[in-house]
Amino acid sequence: MCETDTTAPTAPVRVRMYRHGLGDCFLLTLPSTGERPFYLMIDCGVILGTANPKDKMRAVVQDLIATTGGHIDLLAITHEHYDHLSGFLQAKELFAVGTEADIIDSDGHGDGDGKLHIHNLWLPWTEDPQDDLARLLRGQRQQAEHGLRLALQGLRAAEAAARETDHALGADDGNGDGGDSPFSIAGQVESLLSFFGATARRGTAGALEAVHDYAREAPRYLRPTDPPIVLETVPGIRVYVLGPPQDEKLIKKSRPSRSHPEVYEAAFGLTPGNAFLAAVLDPQAAEEWGFSDLQELSQPFDRRYRIPLPEAEQLPFFKARYWGQAQEDEYRDQSWRRIDADWLRSAVDLALKLDSDTNNTSLVLALEIIASGEVLLFPGDAQVGNWLSWGALTWTLDDGTVVTGDDLLSRTVLYKVGHHGSHNATLREKGLERMVHEDLVALVPVDHAMAVKKGWGKIPFQPLLDRLAEKTQGRVLRADAPEKLQDQKAPKNVPAATWKRFQERVEEEALYFEVRVGG
Repeated sequence: MCETDTTAPTAPVRVRMYRHGLGDCFLLTLPSTGERPFYLMIDCGVILGTANPKDKMRAVVQDLIATTGGHIDLLAITHEHYDHLSGFLQAKELFAVGTEADIIDSDGHGDGDGKLHIHNLWLPWTEDPQDDLARLLRGQRQQAEHGLRLALQGLRAAEAAARETDHALGADDGNGDGGDSPFSIAGQVESLLSFFGATARRGTAGALEAVHDYAREAPRYLRPTDPPIVLETVPGIRVYVLGPPQDEKLIKKSRPSRSHPEVYEAAFGLTPGNAFLAAVLDPQAAEEWGFSDLQELSQPFDRRYRIPLPEAEQLPFFKARYWGQAQEDEYRDQSWRRIDADWLRSAVDLALKLDSDTNNTSLVLALEIIASGEVLLFPGDAQVGNWLSWGALTWTLDDGTVVTGDDLLSRTVLYKVGHHGSHNATLREKGLERMVHEDLVALVPVDHAMAVKKGWGKIPFQPLLDRLAEKTQGRVLRADAPEKLQDQKAPKNVPAATWKRFQERVEEEALYFEVRVGG
């Protein structure tokens, strides 16, 4: 790989979005000076809980093998979420191990063994084991995940106890809390943990480990401070790294504010997260984690006011009024008095924060077609803080031209919509509104039915879809679209000839959409 560019080939770039479910997998076919195109793959996964996930991901990888001849020149992983990584485990038998040099021929291509060979690997700097801030962020994430798993166990136990007495903990008692039951709270936590594969056998850590095993070359960790990259055999494409920001505060800015259009800091940070973890750990585990003092501070009552649960179970007062053993039938069920699991409701907030912070560690790539200046934007699942950081980025090219993050947005002709079209993964004024190119196309890797099943009924976010349709003149490709593109009539106010040209640029199959850009 090199940092300078030469004469650009004129063949079009092809962008394939797989339609395998709620997850991301993209294949970019780039014009090359070699005998074959250069293949760039971005992510490969589907959300935990998808029906027949192994079959779906095998179908995707088999198509990748057939299309590329079993040869991926470069794999880019955006971030450590299961819906971007699961395929590396679910279709593991279809990936060649990078160290098996005997199955690579002299040209560096797969030798027809029916497997996918990955040469180079790009990862965000947040995965760099030598980076101090990256290590800190990973430690925070591991602590939060561990605490949430323990909280989920407690919520499930509370759910089971509530079912035994035919009462839902937190059921509507007129206090206006909405009557959330432990089932709904536990379900929300479990759904959010599914982004980490927390209930899968290996999860995201195992998937990322597998990715390292598959790649022939050591990974390159990318930073926004890197100069623009021109791949050795692809002189017509220049790659800019926009994110993730090397700023912990920006990584933790996840959601837009009602009063300020930019963003607000979420309530849960490192200290509250650690306090939550300390509270759910048993004393021995708390000591191992070094949280013994914090665990004591996390208790709701001072030690002198506490009665250990085993002791309380033997006291007549609590037998009658806490475990529902009163003599009168009308008072027999006293489960409504129990509040011992109520504090676990805060696990939802911690899970949301963990999910958002991980999204904000997304590797963001902007690929510029040098001959035309057109840009293809792949932001992973970047949320607000990541987007905000792009405005401060500048690069100076060899000829003295200064390129800014805002300039790249203004020249974007293909936008991979972040986080399946959620409300806080596409900035408005400092994001989509700056994409002003007349040929803008949006790709939305989404499965709304699956999102509803997971409790995320507003994915994709309709106001965002409406604005995307306006900005692109209807050129929005949803992975879950039920109607074939070729059967769709031109949107209102879009000339038929313009719409037809767009349709001709798109290849549509049940497994993917492929868009031709430039050329």
